[in-house]
Amino acid sequence: MLANPVYRGGLAPWQRRRTMDLIERHLRGDLSLARLAAECRLSTSYFCRCFRTSFGTSVHQFVIRCRVEQARKLLLSSSLSLAEIATEAGFSDQAAFSRTFASSVGTSPARWRAQHHAEDAALTTFPLRAAASYRSSLDFAYKAGLVA
Repeated sequence: MLANPVYRGGLAPWQRRRTMDLIERHLRGDLSLARLAAECRLSTSYFCRCFRTSFGTSVHQFVIRCRVEQARKLLLSSSLSLAEIATEAGFSDQAAFSRTFASSVGTSPARWRAQHHAEDAALTTFPLRAAASYRSSLDFAYKAGLVA
């Protein structure tokens, strides 16, 4: 058995961890392929091939997905403006953020936020509706003689 396994066509586990860590830490900032490749001790072109094999997508698309996911979290958990969320998630400006978000998610960030806040509001009032519904069901059953 080999002491150091060979990872053909993909990144080694330590390279995957390092890449993910760098992407996470520098999502807002300037993140270059050259830096990611250097951290993994690979040439840029070979790093790109290995990344695609390991993650099933290009580095650029992966970073975009991470930024959109970060933006989703901020849209739900904060009252920041769209411009502030764009900056926090690593987009160059609000227009680029809105365009990328809409093409990735299928709707604008403002519409997505409004829709999901409405869903959250419905979920928080659900226990009250459920209790009222349960009580009216009991009242009906009692009046119908189904419950003594």
